[in-house]
Amino acid sequence: MFEHEHPLNLKDLWSKQPRHEEESEEDEEENDDDLIAEQDFQCVCFLCEEEINWFHRYYYTCFQCNYSFHKFCVELPKMLEDGNWHAHPLYFLQQHGEWRCDICGSSDHKTHQFRYRCSQCDFDVDVKCATKRLLKNIIHHPSHIHPLVCITKQILSECDACGNEHKGIFYRCTMCPDSFIHKDCAFLPKNLLIQHTTDAFFSHTHPLTLAYSFPEADQESKRYPRCRVCLKNFNNANLWIYKCEKCRYYTHLNCTTSRNESFMSILTSPATGKTFKNYEDAEHPDVVHLPFPDPSYSILKHLFFKKNEPCTVEISHDVTQTHDNISRQHPLVLLKDARCTSPPSSRIKSITFHDPVKRIELLCNGCLRPITTTPIYICGNEDDHCNFVLHEWCSRLPTELKDHHDHPEHTLFLHSTIPGEFFGVFTCNICTLPCNGFAYYCGKCEYHIDVKCAFLPKEITHASHPNHLLSRFIMSHSSYWCNICFDFWYEKLSYNCHICDNFHLHPQCALLIPETTTHMCDRHPMKLSYFPIENHKSEYFCEICEEEFDPEFPFYHCHECMQSMHPACAPSILRYETYTPGNKYARAIFRFVNVKFGGTFNNFKIHQHPLSFIQGIESDGVCDKCGDSLQFRQHQIDKVDAADMKNNKKKDPSASKVVVSHFICGIGLASSFWLAINVFSINLIENPVETLRLVWLIQVPVVILIYSFFREDKNQSSYLKAVARGLLGLPVGAVFNALGAIVLGAPVGTRYFQRTLNWSLVMSAFTFVPAASVYGSSWVDWHRIFADTKPNGFIDYMICVPAYGAVIGAWFGAWPMPLDWERMWQEWPICVTYGAIIGYLVGMLASFNFAVHHVSSQHVKGD
Repeated sequence: MFEHEHPLNLKDLWSKQPRHEEESEEDEEENDDDLIAEQDFQCVCFLCEEEINWFHRYYYTCFQCNYSFHKFCVELPKMLEDGNWHAHPLYFLQQHGEWRCDICGSSDHKTHQFRYRCSQCDFDVDVKCATKRLLKNIIHHPSHIHPLVCITKQILSECDACGNEHKGIFYRCTMCPDSFIHKDCAFLPKNLLIQHTTDAFFSHTHPLTLAYSFPEADQESKRYPRCRVCLKNFNNANLWIYKCEKCRYYTHLNCTTSRNESFMSILTSPATGKTFKNYEDAEHPDVVHLPFPDPSYSILKHLFFKKNEPCTVEISHDVTQTHDNISRQHPLVLLKDARCTSPPSSRIKSITFHDPVKRIELLCNGCLRPITTTPIYICGNEDDHCNFVLHEWCSRLPTELKDHHDHPEHTLFLHSTIPGEFFGVFTCNICTLPCNGFAYYCGKCEYHIDVKCAFLPKEITHASHPNHLLSRFIMSHSSYWCNICFDFWYEKLSYNCHICDNFHLHPQCALLIPETTTHMCDRHPMKLSYFPIENHKSEYFCEICEEEFDPEFPFYHCHECMQSMHPACAPSILRYETYTPGNKYARAIFRFVNVKFGGTFNNFKIHQHPLSFIQGIESDGVCDKCGDSLQFRQHQIDKVDAADMKNNKKKDPSASKVVVSHFICGIGLASSFWLAINVFSINLIENPVETLRLVWLIQVPVVILIYSFFREDKNQSSYLKAVARGLLGLPVGAVFNALGAIVLGAPVGTRYFQRTLNWSLVMSAFTFVPAASVYGSSWVDWHRIFADTKPNGFIDYMICVPAYGAVIGAWFGAWPMPLDWERMWQEWPICVTYGAIIGYLVGMLASFNFAVHHVSSQHVKGD
């Protein structure tokens, strides 16, 4: 062992300094700086002249000489015997003068440096070669529980830290032979600032900490974040990464240290520093820079504002709507700079511009973008409550489009309303969103697109992919991921980056999501963000729908109030309290962003009150015609003949009819038990088979005859047909009830066959027969009342509530069966039948109350 004239002190670079429990944020930042400085510690070993750093952990120092030594250098033996090196022993000594290592051939040594020497043969070995030969050159790495030994020769191998193949010096564990770490990865700093390692191409406020794995569970909890440099996922959970302890900021090892320079030509991450521009402005003068600044801006404003094209809207009192241009039945008045170009009107004073904070909605009837300023056209008819409003630039749209890129076969004509569409709502053939604004239409092909999609720019740039040109591209028979909503797109058009193969944008995501937006939930403008916010490591929740969301998807965020929301929730103004996106992933575009709600439909042959065109929410219930939920839907009437609608419209029976019907069914059930006891001298406990047979023989005809009066399709189905449907439903329901009872533990065997058969027929009379008599084989109605549990009206409640009561009562009635009371009524299916009958009777009483409450709530909502 090496001996020194002065005492040597052993130092541990990993020793932690005690910290106070209460520290301010400034103190924490200072501690971070101290930690980085401590890990940057390095000095030179006096013996081997190699670096001593934080990963060597232990070293000796002499305070008097100001020398430092590797711990493994100090612990070298005084004599070295290795027949592979030399035939004679080598002695550890210090001699002055020039010399050369006979192992590595290096002569760059200090004259006073220590070495191993054979004086007989003049054979010298420097300390560095000796430590490698003796496997003494070790490091203590936090990523591994054992010391790692330096391999003496350069090798080509895959690094277990970064996952890439390297040629050079590796460190390995002698106890874990599969652990190989390249020298460059082994000596990476524990903490660093990414702006220092990437020449400020990327920047982050906080130091990034080296993590030696990214477990799958952690990735799942953070919703599988992407690398903030290359935007790729972390596919191998065992590879090292750099991450921020205070934010959701994660990077690959090589991306952080800039060791792979290929990503520098791409740099797709927004708002992180410098980027390389891949186009010249002079060569692309018509490129459109997206996103647009606010919701009121559109491609139409970009193209037609302050241009001298003639107006395509005829300003006339007597003009009617035609098929080849845009016209109005009412006069239109131009409001410009808060002044009217026509004679003043009281109508002008009622115009209030779009203001989400005050829950005021004013949309252009042409482009359906919010109206926040003049010039605009408004309806000048004082006697009619017409809400028609039009941007001045929307009046300059060309009346026809020839050789359109998506439909070059025929000329497209401008229409204010698509012919034959109820409330003018159609589905755009490009963005596939519903729309009721102005449209370009081809009558031969039934092809219609909204006016914004009609003018899709050929080239754009987008903040989600800065400084790279995105071109309009026709995808043939293929699908792709949109890099804003991260949803698959199966349509033809997209915006693609020709340099980055995996970057695509939906046309609607590129043009309809503005850079900033406002909402009454926040008084500040909210800015679109494409990555998690700094100093925000906790979960993200939308202020509108109150659902948690993935911050790797674009979202709006207020940096002052620290509030966020989905882009799809931001346009909801008037009914935002109950709006939820519905689709877990496709949350970038509000489904009805191109629909202007409002207006009424008056047809007293269909309904006695005017029907309003509104957006459906959960509390609106279900459609009176198809039974589907109205949430996320447009309230509108199907396009059928008025007489058919009148005839097909379901009319609920009066409350008195419901009470009488339930009373008759109850009388039929009671009479069957009275006859069993007083006429046939049988009872359910002693004679279960005979009693159950008598019950269903009496109850089934009563139920079928009563419920057939309430059949759904009276014009297409006669009373006798409804009776036949009820009779057919009896055995079908019996099979389902029998199978359900057996699955839940009912006894099986010849002894119980008659009991199970008659019990299942009784249960079928309670559950299946009423629905079969009323709805027949209408799957929509069966699914609505039994699967979705969304009854609508007296009839639905008359069917489903007693049925549920019978099933629940039978389940409770089965509880005493396994008990060891040894009573006759515990036998199958006696107690189950009593429970089913009680549940059935309670259900009949409850159904009336439910129906009355439902009808009253519908009247309140209608008022």
